[in-house]
Amino acid sequence: MELFIQNDPMVPRHFRVKEIARESHDTMTLDLQPENPEEEFEYAPGQFNMLYAFGIGEVPISISGSSNSANSYLHTIRGVGKVTHALNSLT
Repeated sequence: MELFIQNDPMVPRHFRVKEIARESHDTMTLDLQPENPEEEFEYAPGQFNMLYAFGIGEVPISISGSSNSANSYLHTIRGVGKVTHALNSLT
């Protein structure tokens, strides 16, 4: 028997980097959008996503944008560890 739970928050979702805004020499904001528009989700202040840097690891990053912005998930990241440094090296 196969069990399928739709919109399970523990199942990874794939996102594309829509835009990168360099805030300072060690801080940037990623604007992410879901690869599948059907996987958009609502969020509240204080929620976070686990962002993954391939081959390095993952890190919890708070969603820094407004939930009123459709199809936009902003994450402001300061490079302080190996994963956040890797994410900050994106161009």
